[in-house]
Amino acid sequence: TILDTLREEFGAKAEAKNLTLEIDDSSAVVISDQVLLMQVLRSLVSNAIRYTDLGTVAIQCSQEAGGLRISVSDTGIGIGRDHLENIFDEFYRVQNDPAGRDAGLGLGLTIVERVAKLLGVSMEVESEPGQGSNFSLLVPVNS
Repeated sequence: TILDTLREEFGAKAEAKNLTLEIDDSSAVVISDQVLLMQVLRSLVSNAIRYTDLGTVAIQCSQEAGGLRISVSDTGIGIGRDHLENIFDEFYRVQNDPAGRDAGLGLGLTIVERVAKLLGVSMEVESEPGQGSNFSLLVPVNS
């Protein structure tokens, strides 16, 4: 399953940083392009691990009326409210990381948002500086 693949791909990376990687088990069958959905989830999990120094990265699944909510949350550095409306803009980078991990081009979340839109998947983000972030996708499921 998608979740097993994420566990296999990111378990060692989380462990190398002494992070706990928690991944729900779900038997839900989503209606989506698996390759593109994996691209979105890989990017979100990779970012969560990258910007978390202590604590947990979690992938949680919950059934909702509109489908399956897949959330990627972390206890990382977080994103300030003043940046949240811009994080999906091309080349926008939040430069609030004292560890200097702001070296990206500012395209990762832009690509994530565009692929999610192509898939017809709605995406939400919540974040607090110093508390972490939660990116969630609502993916249609087979009923």
